[in-house]
Amino acid sequence: MADYVPPAELVEAQQALDAAMRACEQLASELPAWSAIQRGEAEPDLDGEQRLADARAERARLMDRVYGDEWLKRADNWLQAKQALEKAARADVAS
Repeated sequence: MADYVPPAELVEAQQALDAAMRACEQLASELPAWSAIQRGEAEPDLDGEQRLADARAERARLMDRVYGDEWLKRADNWLQAKQALEKAARADVAS
């Protein structure tokens, strides 16, 4: 098994992607349920929808950055390399 050590800038991009994923989840959870809007129990939150759309666009940009990185593309075992990247990103945040 190869020992994968991701580059620091890719670890930072993975950390940013993780944060963007959490931000999207948080923003989505703050919006009123579509079923409540349909029943007239809540009003659409257009500003919240825009913030979520912006967060999703940033998440997509970061996904392109991480998944399109040459280091991952050149790995003999993509899954092991991705797991090493995620482990490094989370270890860096925890320390």
